[in-house]
Amino acid sequence: MIKIRVLDKPPYKQSPASKKEGKTQRIRKEILREKVKERMINKKILKGNVKLIIRYKRHNCKSDSANIIGGICDSLNKIVYEDDFQVKEEID
Repeated sequence: MIKIRVLDKPPYKQSPASKKEGKTQRIRKEILREKVKERMINKKILKGNVKLIIRYKRHNCKSDSANIIGGICDSLNKIVYEDDFQVKEEID
């Protein structure tokens, strides 16, 4: 198991409504990717199915949880796993 804690605001998948928002999303994505890369040093990219647990406390913001999850999953491509299609829902 790999645990990664990031306290910064996550990127989201939704297309940005403005250039300013687009820049903000690129910055959020890069911050997340850099912090994850730090934790993945000396670890191989995961192959096969991946279980991803995201804990996120949402404050007053406009994006919905699906966009937040999608943005996080996209950001982890080529760092934690090859592609976010590897993330599978697991029901216990």
